[in-house]
Amino acid sequence: KYLTGGKLKQAIRHFIIEKSREVFEQKGYTNTTIEDIARASDISKPTVYNYFSGKDAIFRSVVELANSEMDELITPIISGAELFTEKLEKLTYEYLSHVNKNRGILKIAFHESHMFIEAIDNNSFGGMERLLEATERRVNTIKAFFKEGKHQGFIIEDVPVDLIAVFYMGVLGEFS
Repeated sequence: KYLTGGKLKQAIRHFIIEKSREVFEQKGYTNTTIEDIARASDISKPTVYNYFSGKDAIFRSVVELANSEMDELITPIISGAELFTEKLEKLTYEYLSHVNKNRGILKIAFHESHMFIEAIDNNSFGGMERLLEATERRVNTIKAFFKEGKHQGFIIEDVPVDLIAVFYMGVLGEFS
């Protein structure tokens, strides 16, 4: 079937985000221009501006997409019927695979962190609250997962679940 109306606009927006991710990974945030994004998307600059207010908005959408993809990976694994240990293995593999897929975006976040700091200071990174909320939800999901592991007897009772979740996320973060 053909995409029309809102679905077409959503598909084009998603396409621009995906192409932008590639450009940001190749050139970094600072060196990427709207012209680069338009060229990679095979559309005009004005068309890019029909969908996004500027480079900040596009990058924010790239980060939000990567974040939502992570949630889409985690949720089915954690809610699966397998034993805790099998889920932990899958979760770790998928998490690290996702980090590898998005390493260019993570590199920007760590090496061009001034962009994030400026955006927070100027309150121009409107999606920051959503990003922080999504991160908090993910941490709570991981905590619930380890609580399940404790309930199944795979985790020592005396060790706090919060500590295990933070440790696990920290170890995975070291691979970013």
